[in-house]
Amino acid sequence: MEVLLTLFTASATGFGIFAGVVAVERYEALRRSRSLRSAMGYEPVHKNQPMTLGTSRLHTWLIEKMILASRGTVTPPWLSVAQSFWTFGLGQVEEVIEKAGLADVVTKQGVVIVRAGASCALALGGGLLGVFFSEILAFLLACVGFLYGFSAPLRALKEEKRERSFQIEKQLSQMIEVLVLGLRSGMSFDRSLELYRQYFDGGLSRSLALAQQQWTHGLLSRDQSLRRLARSCDSLLFGRAVESVIRSLRFGTSLAEGLSMLAVEARSVRKSKLEERIAKAPIKMLLPVGGLILPAMLILILGPVLLDLMAGF
Repeated sequence: MEVLLTLFTASATGFGIFAGVVAVERYEALRRSRSLRSAMGYEPVHKNQPMTLGTSRLHTWLIEKMILASRGTVTPPWLSVAQSFWTFGLGQVEEVIEKAGLADVVTKQGVVIVRAGASCALALGGGLLGVFFSEILAFLLACVGFLYGFSAPLRALKEEKRERSFQIEKQLSQMIEVLVLGLRSGMSFDRSLELYRQYFDGGLSRSLALAQQQWTHGLLSRDQSLRRLARSCDSLLFGRAVESVIRSLRFGTSLAEGLSMLAVEARSVRKSKLEERIAKAPIKMLLPVGGLILPAMLILILGPVLLDLMAGF
């Protein structure tokens, strides 16, 4: 057992040194690339991407790493050995990436690279931490770290997808009201949309800005760009608003009246979702209350009584 422990520690140390050297080289290459792009007047891709930033810091960091890993075109040699293993459970990851609003900057290969790196790093960290206590704890912590790192990238994308959908539906009623105000003032749809983008900031505003740039520069038609944006949002209400806009602009019907009804519905949907989140709060509080607060209160209240009973006997 001591020989196995020594071999595990030596191999973990060697792998850590190798991973550190590779990480330093990649960091220096990335720093040079950022300096060059900054000197040429370009911004990093993920700075202009309409991320909600409502996710946790860890998941935001993982998404940024997936964006950076997706820029490469060649699969690392160490990853191609077990490609089928690292892609397990990623059958519909392209759809999740699209609905998270990251279809242009994140690829499946980037998700696989971050998954493999996070799994190995957390497994190594958990194993090294557990070595100081016992071999069994080292093995258990290594397994827990590997499983957490294996599932962390996909969970980060799903959290970004849910948060983006919530933020879009939250800002939808505001956007519709600005559009209706502009349309009733005699503005065109494009000018009303530009008015909203100019004075309001958020995930929906940035997504609409990218879509409007696409049909303004002729990359896509307005209908194609709006439908593509609707597909990338996990919101049925936003999809209905887009279809209403496209239908009204195509057939010349009144757009302001239909959007006014959708604004009322968007506010009611947002209210119901907020009430649902509030209703789930007491259930989420059961674990910390039952596991941390309640035992301390019982010890504080019943402790003197138990001491008095023990002194009486």
